[in-house]
This record gives sequence, structure tokens and C-alpha cells, in this order.
Amino acid sequence: MIDEGRMREVARDLLARGEVRCVIGYARGSVWYRARPVAISDPDKVDMLIFNPFCMQNLATWLKFEMKENGGLRGKYGVVAKGCTARALIQMMQENGISRDDVYIIGVPCPGMVDPRKLGDDVLAMEGARVTLAGERVVVEGERRKVFSRDDVLHETCLLCRYPTPPLYDVLIGEPIEGRPAEDKMLTHLESLPAEERAKYWEDAFSRCIRCYACRNACPLCYCDGCALECLDPQWVYRSVEVSENTLYHLIRAYHLTGRCVECGSCEFSCPADVPLMELNRKMARDVERMFNYIPGMDPKAKPLLGAYDPRDPEEFIL
Repeated sequence: MIDEGRMREVARDLLARGEVRCVIGYARGSVWYRARPVAISDPDKVDMLIFNPFCMQNLATWLKFEMKENGGLRGKYGVVAKGCTARALIQMMQENGISRDDVYIIGVPCPGMVDPRKLGDDVLAMEGARVTLAGERVVVEGERRKVFSRDDVLHETCLLCRYPTPPLYDVLIGEPIEGRPAEDKMLTHLESLPAEERAKYWEDAFSRCIRCYACRNACPLCYCDGCALECLDPQWVYRSVEVSENTLYHLIRAYHLTGRCVECGSCEFSCPADVPLMELNRKMARDVERMFNYIPGMDPKAKPLLGAYDPRDPEEFIL
């Protein structure tokens, strides 16, 4: 587990020296199996900071909110960053959304986040339980002790994660963790289906969408000043909740994130309708990697995928 004491010590020092205007991290949620983002500007309040198996939000999103609220960042921010959070920050740097000088990255190697839904109602009903990841096991200790297999209770996105350690940081809390992604069986299955069956699968999935925009709002890379999905002149997508418009909405988002998505899963975590958004995003990411040998969010000095040209790029699609 991450040394929370060391993390708080770093945050306290940054704030006391005035190096950052605030530190964005995690605090305890309203129930024991939730964590919430918090922005701390007072060195005396850094003891609120935690890092546990329920810190699933990508904190780069809170920089996005700050930029939208104030027309840009106001000073330098400390950010507690898992691998996917650091990758989102790097991608924002590549796109000139932020600069390297805007953030102090407190890197935390991530062992994976637990999906509370997989623990079962009997476990969630325990008051004040504590969860720890111990190798291949997830141990819950409260009114009683229960042990799960890591593979049974981690979020699917975390089981498939290849970069749990931040590729960029100013200080790293703990030892690096090597990625050991599971086989993406669902994506393999979907790719094996005939086109008609794939279309039916996505039609059923998108029919559940209620167009709440939670996926877009939770995504750290959806930070455009004007969103095409809300544009009225011209109106690209109608706001009616029906399969055709829902499909167009999600396909526009998927293409907008092609070569940019860092696979943090924030969109899927926030979806109240359980639309399998990451299956679509992972498909796009794997195709980009296969075709262009490009993985987003790894090098702040690299050009974005669609901002670079290589004469060796495949051209089979050109008529």
C-alpha cells in the first residue's frame, strides 16, 4: 500500500513553501467504500489526504474544471497522480492544454482499484471496514474478515492496465509497479463477431444511455472550450434520447478520443446506465497502437497522434 504519511508530508511541504496554490488528492467519501476528490490549500488540512483501493477518479479532471471555471489555471497545482492520471496530464501537455510548469506531480504507483459492486451487499453493509491489497488477494476487515481474489474484485480497467506507475512525476511515493494486464477477452470476443451481431450489441448498449453527459464530464481529455455535442449552430447531434442519436453521440466521443484516451475508465465508472464505454475506447486505442505504434500520454514532448505525420503510416484506407 502507498505510504499515506509520506504523501501528506510532501503535500504539507509544498503548501507551506508556497510552491503550489493547492494539492488535489483524495479524501474519504460518505461511505467507507468511496473516496472523493479534494483540493487542499491549507497545510494544516493535509491529513485529509488518503490513497486506498477506492480512489478511482482521474484527478486530471479537476484541473479541467479549474480551467473551464477560470479561463485557465491560476498558478501551480499539486496533483496526486496514479499512472492513468499522470498519462492524462501528459496528454494535456502534448496538446498545450497545460504546461509542465503548471503541475507538481505526486506520483503514486497504483495496485488497482476495487469495484465496490463486486464485493457484494453483505460486505458493503459492514460499517467502517478496511480494504487492503496483499499480492493476489484483496482483504476486507470489519465486523468480519473476508478475502477475495484480486482478479475477482478489481475494476476491469485496472485488470487491463499496462502502466500502473506514472510515466512522469516530480516525486514518487513508493516503489514502481510493473503492469501485468489480463487478456482482454471481451474485446477479442467482440472482434470475432459478425458485423451484424456487433451492431446489435452496440445498439443494445447505447439504448440504455440517458444522455446525462457524465462520461464526457468525467473524462480528463474532454476539455474543449466549446463541445460539438452541445453545439446548436450547426447542431451535430440532437439531444433526444433515442438509439440513433445516442449512437452518434458515443461514436463522436470515441473518435474525438482516438489517440488521446489514456484508458483510466472514468467515463465508465461514472455511467449510471452501465454502458460499456471502455470496450469501445480500448478498441480504438488498440487499433491506433497497431497501426501507428502510438500510445497516448507517455511522453510530454511527443506530438499528438493527429498532429504528426510519418511517411510510413498505413494508407490502405485511401481510395
